[in-house]
Amino acid sequence: MEDPVSWGGYVTSPGFWNRTLQNWQPEFLAVASMVLLVIFLRERARRSRKGSATRTPETASSG
Repeated sequence: MEDPVSWGGYVTSPGFWNRTLQNWQPEFLAVASMVLLVIFLRERARRSRKGSATRTPETASSG
């Protein structure tokens, strides 16, 4: 059995950082993907609202 490791010793150990970064890579990618998707969808919605606001009643009924 190994000797207990202090909290500070555990947090500064290379094994802790290796396991932590391996676990957070998929989480980081998932969050980044969601952020990019939200930005894309908000821009698309903003452009469609902007386009519909510039239509006049005549052009809206003719198309």
